[in-house]
Amino acid sequence: MSPHTSPAPGSSSAAPASGVFQLPPQRRVPIIYTDATAYVVLFCISTIATIGLTRLYLKLTGYPQIGGEVFHLAHALWGGLLLTITTVMLLVLANRWARWTAAALGGVGAALFVDEVGKFITQKNDYFFPLAATIVYVFLVLLAGVAALLSRVTARSSRAHLYAALESATAIVDGDITEGELARMRQHLAEVERITVDPHRLAIARALGQIADQATTPKEDSATLGARVQAKLLAAEKRLLPLGLLRRMTRLIILFITIAGLPLLVALLLAAVGVDVADELMPEQLLELATAGSAGQWLTLGVAATWAVAAFFGARAWWAMSPRHLNVEAARHAGTIALLVMLVFVNGLMAYVDQFAILVDLIVESIGLVFLHRWAIRSLTAVETDDA
Repeated sequence: MSPHTSPAPGSSSAAPASGVFQLPPQRRVPIIYTDATAYVVLFCISTIATIGLTRLYLKLTGYPQIGGEVFHLAHALWGGLLLTITTVMLLVLANRWARWTAAALGGVGAALFVDEVGKFITQKNDYFFPLAATIVYVFLVLLAGVAALLSRVTARSSRAHLYAALESATAIVDGDITEGELARMRQHLAEVERITVDPHRLAIARALGQIADQATTPKEDSATLGARVQAKLLAAEKRLLPLGLLRRMTRLIILFITIAGLPLLVALLLAAVGVDVADELMPEQLLELATAGSAGQWLTLGVAATWAVAAFFGARAWWAMSPRHLNVEAARHAGTIALLVMLVFVNGLMAYVDQFAILVDLIVESIGLVFLHRWAIRSLTAVETDDA
């Protein structure tokens, strides 16, 4: 059969002739980059850091305006410009480094844009509108949720495995593929051989296998910049944070987030049932929410419930991390729930009250989450001793 001749009706697809691959039409099912999680995480970090630094800079400098007496060049414009640049970059450049650069710059652009959401949702263009900080925080939580979901996505179809192998093949073209990338490429090709009977895809997989076999000597994984940075960070962590100190600091953070909000929570409940609460015990915005009729009472009950959940699991994690009752898995599970409840739910409301206090809470709780998981990993896999 000629490469240009259609197969007879009802007949199965024949193997491609003369090396010409003619794949049948496929549904346009989205294929996710193998490094998609890392891209979104970098985007999140860039966004969070930019929002924090922008608000801190504006606070310290008295909220200056650029543009003179006539114009006002809001930083949302610069954010839109950066987002445009990163979009064009992704449309034009095929290099892998372009995606990393776009993730970092895109995070800066998104932060500068969304930071001015208060001006876009109020008739008075109020940058300080309390709900704006909550919207920004919810935006960040959704980004983190996307990263968490992507981390669970794995290639399942032969088509997805071929896409992943083709991604690795670009590193062969650039001559900078690592041993790990080459091994993962071969794993994807082996999965194609295992799960499909499509002759076209099998032919492509075998051709890519030949390309992998012809690759120049791959670099050691430890020779890459990322691996070197990771090795230095891990060495610094072990030197500065011995296992026992890491456990104690993590317990301290969990204890702090568990009890720090209790006075405010009690004041919130009292205000909701009509008890006068001193202004020193509760910010004005939160007091208005608590006394806003039945809606305020339901909101207060919701806050109390989420805080109680965080406190319960925080206390359980603190207990499981004590030397006498040490249970690493239980501590990691309970501590993760406590910190995530605070990060996702409680902080969303508190952002309405104090935009800068919530940044501190976000940093402390994020550090606590990282410390908790690093302590658990080192406790379960390493031969270190806890000096408790």
